[in-house]
Amino acid sequence: MGKKNKIILPPQLPPNIGDDDIEVSNEDLSFVKENKQYAGFLKNLDNKLINNHVSRVADVNDDTLEASYENRRRISSRMDNPRKMG
Repeated sequence: MGKKNKIILPPQLPPNIGDDDIEVSNEDLSFVKENKQYAGFLKNLDNKLINNHVSRVADVNDDTLEASYENRRRISSRMDNPRKMG
């Protein structure tokens, strides 16, 4: 038998936390106020898209994984360039 390829999994994502459970310190607020020009991108983060890109399953055949990525690209491409029906 051949040597089994090791797959390095991404770190486990933190659990979802409700907005009411988040505590923002005065230091955090000061930092954001002083660096507004750098914080704007936070408004546009897409958690679902990020999760899809970092999720990976151990012991998945690399060909299957590659096919999954290609399928995801095709679906994304179709959504970006929809054809008119009828």
